[in-house]
Amino acid sequence: MNKEIGNSKLKNGYAHVLLVDDEEYLVKLWKRVIESRGYKVTSYTSGLEALEDFRDRPDDFDIVITDQSMPEITGFELAKEILKIRSDVKLILCSGYLGDIDLNNEMNKKIDVFLQKPFDKNTLIEAIESVLIDR
Repeated sequence: MNKEIGNSKLKNGYAHVLLVDDEEYLVKLWKRVIESRGYKVTSYTSGLEALEDFRDRPDDFDIVITDQSMPEITGFELAKEILKIRSDVKLILCSGYLGDIDLNNEMNKKIDVFLQKPFDKNTLIEAIESVLIDR
């Protein structure tokens, strides 16, 4: 189920987040923000390395946050491969341009939240907490 992020009350919580973006500065920033809310974060600037880690320990992760535009593998491709391994993992896809996303596409229906870049730290945390509440 896709959700739009609104102004909900933020709560601290625990979950293990797999964070993937090819922009190192964004990974560092988002990791710091997410960890400040009590979540464990494993981060990668390589989608292929993130996928390898997920394959090695799929039950360790509660949520995957990935950028769409990455050089080795797109966020959609990464999400598709992750869902083949574990169909119940929560997915947040981030992109600078969401205009081409067809919400009726079967793969897109499996993404829990779409975030359009740039977004602020509260929007990121709200997205994480909105999908974790539905667990």
